[in-house]
Amino acid sequence: MVAVTVLCILFNIPRYLDDHVVKRPDGSVTVDRALLGNDNTYRLIYTGLIYYIVIYALPVVILAGMTYRHLVSLFSVRSHFVSLNKLLLILQISSIFVLSRLLLSLLCSLSSTLRSSA
Repeated sequence: MVAVTVLCILFNIPRYLDDHVVKRPDGSVTVDRALLGNDNTYRLIYTGLIYYIVIYALPVVILAGMTYRHLVSLFSVRSHFVSLNKLLLILQISSIFVLSRLLLSLLCSLSSTLRSSA
């Protein structure tokens, strides 16, 4: 639990450095982009790549791995109902499909980030 909290804090620290509050001479307050928020490389790496991995890819990969381990243990006990080799083949094909879908989504996300930053 402590590790998750520390990683959440470390992951979100750059978000607080994106913008800064500016008090104008007329008394109004606005939020402007800071130096880090204007950097295209930062936006590409943090918003396009790291954010996508932490928010989308990592949870799906963890769930797929946990499901795979659960099904292997389940069907190793009940191997007389379904052949374990057939199950593993189905899981491998579905894992390849899920990973290819994640990579395709990552590429689309990065290309849209590149187009918006240009």
